[in-house]
Amino acid sequence: FDKSLFHNGLDIGKCAFVEDAALYSMEVSGEFCIASTVFKGTANFSFSVFNTTIWMLNSVNFGMDTDFSSCVFNGMMEIENVTFGVGATFKNATFNEVCDFIECEYYEDMIFESENPKNRMFNKTIRFNLNENNMYGCFHFQNVDFFKIVEKDRVYLLQVQKDNRTIIGSGCIKYRTQS
Repeated sequence: FDKSLFHNGLDIGKCAFVEDAALYSMEVSGEFCIASTVFKGTANFSFSVFNTTIWMLNSVNFGMDTDFSSCVFNGMMEIENVTFGVGATFKNATFNEVCDFIECEYYEDMIFESENPKNRMFNKTIRFNLNENNMYGCFHFQNVDFFKIVEKDRVYLLQVQKDNRTIIGSGCIKYRTQS
């Protein structure tokens, strides 16, 4: 699907990708939905633009590296019951709408880093719904607006920072001060 245009959305369901999946440099309008699907190899969505009314992953298992680097998400996102087996990279991605991770499992590194000081990645609220039963890897943040993460998750991420389960790097806006 690399370098593809989907003007009426993209819906993938009940599939198993046994090799690497190249889904990069796509442009999707309408709805984007991947449901009840297994990616056994790496899944590369990098450099894609999603001008969607809804962007949804539901009951998806990513067995290897998953790359969303430099993606632009211009619609509400719902990521539900997704397993990130070897982690995911959202380097230089932009979230322009609310993003909700619901009942996901994170087994290795989840990377949210921006190389551009003007792109703080999260332009709207992001919710990870984190707890000790679903976060086995480490969350990495660099140059992101950490304050856009809902308070419950933000507090949890700060707590587990001492256990090296969160790395909050330079350029992160962690605290708001009022003068």
